[in-house]
Order: sequence, then structure tokens, then C-alpha cells
Amino acid sequence: EFQKRNTVVEKVPINFDRTFATSFDFNASPYTTLIAGQTDFIVKFYNKQTGEKKDYLEEGDEGFEPLEVMRIFVQKEFLDRDGETKGACLSFLEWLDVNNASTDIDIYGDASGHNRFTGMGSLTNFKLIEEIFGEKYATEKKAKKFNISVKLRRNFLNRLFANKIPEIELYISAECEETIRDLTFLKKSPDGSKYKEKEIDPHTGKSFEKIGHTSDALECWLCVLCYDWLKD
Repeated sequence: EFQKRNTVVEKVPINFDRTFATSFDFNASPYTTLIAGQTDFIVKFYNKQTGEKKDYLEEGDEGFEPLEVMRIFVQKEFLDRDGETKGACLSFLEWLDVNNASTDIDIYGDASGHNRFTGMGSLTNFKLIEEIFGEKYATEKKAKKFNISVKLRRNFLNRLFANKIPEIELYISAECEETIRDLTFLKKSPDGSKYKEKEIDPHTGKSFEKIGHTSDALECWLCVLCYDWLKD
């Protein structure tokens, strides 16, 4: 289970000259979600018998071997309250521009982003994202055409949060308040899926899921990025 003290940090490193990963959840209410982050690789030292991992060895340390560790940094969340994919994209691009970014962008997200918009030919959310980002940056779409099962996603994240995958470390910026709230309060339904409490929008009269959107976007990124570590 998610433990804020183990995963959330005040600041995460951001390198505006390296590739960014973006991941989307396309629900319009209460917002459309874009999660942004980066990864890097460092060498640490790991003791298989004790499960202990160290940044460096001290005199007398025994049983440790070098281990390449992928660090995943969840840096920012961009939430468009109008429920527009374009709005979330433009907010992200504005952040890059303000920081003089020279980067490429990888695109992940919910498989519904491959569905065509009604009455708009072959246009999909992912094609729209590629067009918007592609005006200034090189892009690569890495989103799967089918979502990975909720069970696999849940089991993977629980193992990650419990530090049971020594090759991967996850750090979430304290700025990502909705993502942290999702991970903290989201519950499991009796059928094993996510329990997403619904609320009625007083303006439209339509129901929407209060939470679960930022965590869905996060899972769509992490579970493709770390596919080799997924298991039943």
C-alpha cells in the first residue's frame, strides 16, 4: 500500500534537456489529467539476503553487490478543469517554454485515447496530442492499445510501494497533490477493481468519479515503462 513518507519528497530533480514522459487520463470530469515525469539510472549496492540497499558502502559492509537502479520521478500534474486534452497539453508546453526546455516527449496514457472522435474522421486524443507537442518537440507514442489489467497494475504498484522491486525507485513531488490524494484514499472494490466514488455535477446533473484519474494516468506510464516487472 501507498505510504506517503516512503514515496513523496519535497522536490524531485528536473532536467529540461532530457526526455519527458507524459501520461494521460481522458476523463473530462472533474478534469483531464496529464502527468509529467522523468527517469534516470544510478548504481547502488544491494544485499539479497537482507534486502538492504545502500547508496555507498562503508568499511565492514559485506554481502552487497552493485545494482543498477531506475529512479522514476513524478514531477508535475496538469489538470484541465474544462476537461480538454488540448488545455492540459498547452499548460505542459507553457511550463516547458518558461524553463527553456530542449527535450523530446514520450506519450503514454489510457487506451481510450486511441478511440476516434465522433464526426472528426480519424482524429483521436493521441493524434491530437502528437500534433500539439509535435509543433515544437519530437514525440514518441508509447501508449498501449489495450489497458493492462487492473489486477496486474495494482499488484505491481503495491510491490513497488513496499520496496519489493529493488531495481526501481519511485519519487513523487509534493506538488502533485491530486496524485497523492488518489493514492492515499483510493479503495479496492469487492471485485478487485478500483472503487471510484461518484458525485453529481450540480451544473450538468451528470455523475462523475471524484478520484482515480491521476492514479490511472500514473499507472498507464509506470506499467508500460516497467512492463518486465509485471506479474500475477
